[in-house]
Amino acid sequence: MKVALIGSGGLPIGYLGQYLPENTTEIITGDMKSIEISVLDYAIPNRVKFTFITPEQDIKEYSALLEHCQTLIRDADLVLVFSDGILGETKYVIDNFRKSGVNLRVYTPTFR
Repeated sequence: MKVALIGSGGLPIGYLGQYLPENTTEIITGDMKSIEISVLDYAIPNRVKFTFITPEQDIKEYSALLEHCQTLIRDADLVLVFSDGILGETKYVIDNFRKSGVNLRVYTPTFR
């Protein structure tokens, strides 16, 4: 199963394995340092393919953000969204994906 990851910038998600289905064969994500570290920490020891897709342009408008996220999920079977519950950009993406019927799970990690 190909799983795409999208998240609020700077949000640490901790151990990625607690969110991924057991049959994950590939992880696809964008250029977000907080998620990249979790992807590498999980994918390398578990021998799961990972793909980082960098945006073709600076993401300054919601339409560019949505376009980049749609590129990330194009081949995904499941999309995991990590939201801090604050940023409007992530809510915008979630709302648009829900309307389009994407297989989506939203998490709001909390750390103390």
